[in-house]
Amino acid sequence: MEYKGRVSTWKEVDIDEGRNGYIYYINRKHVINAQPFPKYLGRYANDAQGMSKIKGITNNSRYVADMQTMRVYIEAVKDIPAGGEILVQYGKEYWDVIKHNIRIDERENAKAEKQKLQSKKLKKKSAKNRTTLKRKRSRTTI
Repeated sequence: MEYKGRVSTWKEVDIDEGRNGYIYYINRKHVINAQPFPKYLGRYANDAQGMSKIKGITNNSRYVADMQTMRVYIEAVKDIPAGGEILVQYGKEYWDVIKHNIRIDERENAKAEKQKLQSKKLKKKSAKNRTTLKRKRSRTTI
């Protein structure tokens, strides 16, 4: 099975702030971006190692790059039963980037939550000050 997509450079590809998991690195000047092509089935191959390993599940395929044509294939290294999942190693770098992006998202979410709480406190304090000010005004106008 061929891993198909648009062949381009890193500069040209839309990495979606590091969230495009459909980029295959061929070399410094060439990548394959399968994200815009949901009909290309090679992009659906998963990695058995993933974020956490599941006992008894191993990769059954490997990537094979043809450097002459800048094409990449997924080749079975074990028998895959009909309807079985194609599992291929993404590489350590892929998972390092995913973990890094998760940490960034967690920090950004925590920061946004903290700002939201601070905003609520300010609104509450502002409303309390307005109420107090109204009471003071009503007392002095009598």
